[in-house]
Amino acid sequence: MDKTSRFSYSWYYVISIIWLLVIAYQWLSFTDEVWYEETSKLVTFTLLTVAVIEALPFKGLYKWILKFIGVIAIHRWVLVKYGVYQPYGPVFPDQVQQFTSNLVPYVWFAVAAWALFELALRVVTGRYTILFFAGLNIIAFGILDSFTPYRLWVETAWTVFAGMAWLVCSHFRRFQLRHPQGFRHVRRHPLKIGLNIAVIFACVLLIGVSMPAVSPILTDPYSLWESWKETGSGQASSDKSDGTLSETVRSSSGYSRDDSELGGGFNYDSTPVMSVTSTQRAYWRGETREFYTGEGWISTERSRQFNRVGEQEDLFNQGSTALPSVTITQNITMLSSRKYPVMFGAYAIKNIQITDQSAAGFVPNLLWNQKDAELKWDGYRSNARGSDKYPQSYSVTSEVPVIPVSKLEQQSYTDLFGADGPDMKAYLQLPANYPQRVTTLAEEITASGATPYAKMELLRNYLQLNYGYTNTPDESKRVSKDFVEGFLFDVKEGYCDYFSTAMVTMARSVGMPARWVKGYAPGQIADTNLMERTASQGVKPEAATYTVTNSDAHSWAEIYFGEEYGWITFEATPGFVAPVVAEEQEEEPAVEEQPEVEEEESKPAPEPQIEKETTNYTWMVWGAVGVIVVWAAYMLWKYRTALYFTVLRLRRGRELTPGEKVIAESRSWIGLMKRRGYKRLEHETLRETVVRWQQDEPEIAGQLGLLLQQFEKARYSPLEVADEEWRRTQLLTRQLRRLIKNKQVKR
Repeated sequence: MDKTSRFSYSWYYVISIIWLLVIAYQWLSFTDEVWYEETSKLVTFTLLTVAVIEALPFKGLYKWILKFIGVIAIHRWVLVKYGVYQPYGPVFPDQVQQFTSNLVPYVWFAVAAWALFELALRVVTGRYTILFFAGLNIIAFGILDSFTPYRLWVETAWTVFAGMAWLVCSHFRRFQLRHPQGFRHVRRHPLKIGLNIAVIFACVLLIGVSMPAVSPILTDPYSLWESWKETGSGQASSDKSDGTLSETVRSSSGYSRDDSELGGGFNYDSTPVMSVTSTQRAYWRGETREFYTGEGWISTERSRQFNRVGEQEDLFNQGSTALPSVTITQNITMLSSRKYPVMFGAYAIKNIQITDQSAAGFVPNLLWNQKDAELKWDGYRSNARGSDKYPQSYSVTSEVPVIPVSKLEQQSYTDLFGADGPDMKAYLQLPANYPQRVTTLAEEITASGATPYAKMELLRNYLQLNYGYTNTPDESKRVSKDFVEGFLFDVKEGYCDYFSTAMVTMARSVGMPARWVKGYAPGQIADTNLMERTASQGVKPEAATYTVTNSDAHSWAEIYFGEEYGWITFEATPGFVAPVVAEEQEEEPAVEEQPEVEEEESKPAPEPQIEKETTNYTWMVWGAVGVIVVWAAYMLWKYRTALYFTVLRLRRGRELTPGEKVIAESRSWIGLMKRRGYKRLEHETLRETVVRWQQDEPEIAGQLGLLLQQFEKARYSPLEVADEEWRRTQLLTRQLRRLIKNKQVKR
């Protein structure tokens, strides 16, 4: 039996507590984004308290008593600190009753974590159980990292490190129990052992992070099942059900393929679609529609006019203006295997680069519609298998116009479009049977607006304030066959498709060119602290990573304000704020959109942290590099003599003779004496110098004399130096170094 499995107090037992606590903390780091803050703090402090008490050299009964007292004290402190309850009245019975009545459900989290910690501490004792335990944790983190939006690379790395360190400690414990005398000898060289262990760990880490990313040859069963659900024959996976939210049946939220029949309810789907690292918050624009049928939106022949373009080619936008713009870069990583017909990016896309390494060498088919600023995806120019797949990562550069709102508010219709008005029939199209009362309502709403921009603001505000948001509009109330009329006068509630379609058609009815756009809302910022600062202070981060899910699928309106100002986004859906860059303020306050959710629904789970900051990753890698550099420098210094001999051998093109090695070794002990402060005068021979050193330090006189004899024989004698004499010179040099070190002579 493995002797380290004995449950007894020792240094190894204390170290085991530390490594177990490190692994437990990785799970606390993962749940920090899921639990309430008070729950996370409670479990963390409970485990710390239990671990510290367990490490004390007390008997088991005393430890359990201290643990119970400590856990109770931690519960009271955390619950009071976070305002779960405020104690008042006498301690007994009032405060005791208050405390016990507020323990649930927090106590169950703490007790469960405590029980798992105690169980692991007693079960995971030998090397095989350590391997099994660490492996289970690594597999669990790997599954969560692969099949959820969470990025758990750092947690996995720490678990690997803790498992390896635990195994090392287990090895030394077994060595101590089996060979106590040898362990006492090893214990005298902690730095040497520690450095070698650190080098091995650093090499493992660097090898791990240096491995190239290779796509799997076979699709795993889970991904295959998800792909079948998305593209198979099920109702929720049809083109229609993956709509921006446009379907006539209850399905799941997502990006639509068919917008010809709007309406109906849907269920929320928080499945991740992509992560976007962007220098500015924006709507991730997909496609536009211009032809309204009375039931929905369809594409026309004009809107299907595309030009083939290449990667990194500057794209011409027919709707561009002379306004100043902000250049933003978006690095997009897809988190689903769905194929989309369009590349997403902020308006307006300037160029694109495919960064998907699995498609290296393939030429993408990119189609650009310069009138509507759409960038279509049509697969790769290859007959190879997988050439029709959607890129898993790409980088988009966009030129976002800066809107001079104060100036635009003063521009009249004639100022914007001239005396003849806008020549944009496609964006003024309405069905012949478009309801007159919708037009009348639009005219009444905008009547008080002095300028086109003011009129559009009035229209937007009216829709936001007078109609409710819901994902399950009651279509049974609909009387009118026209989608917009039914929304405005019958149903009077809906989601983004309802509001955006009403905004576009009502704007057209009062003479403003408009188009319907679909894509994704910005999503949730992975860094919750950054999100809070952005929301409360309007701070624009230099770069932030947004997690975009199917629930963020969205549609909105773009309205045309003439050649000088171009297309401007208008957001009519309640709870959403379009991230328009305005001249007066760098960006409108970044109010986080409520992801297409009714107010009556339960509080949504905190957004998963798709991509943590790379600080931990960076310092771990650089720390490993530093350890290897220090170790390499030490090895060069330790074997400097052998290295010097190697250089001499290479320069001379042959093996060195023992005499040449003795002469080279003499440089070593002479340099040692000089470093210790023993001077050698310019006019002295080596013999005169050594004699003077012998007189000054009699303790090392013997070694100096013998080394001098070896040098003179090798240098001046016709006799050859034997290998035994060379080895004796090395031994004398080590003895001299040891004597000087012990003597600590410093002249």
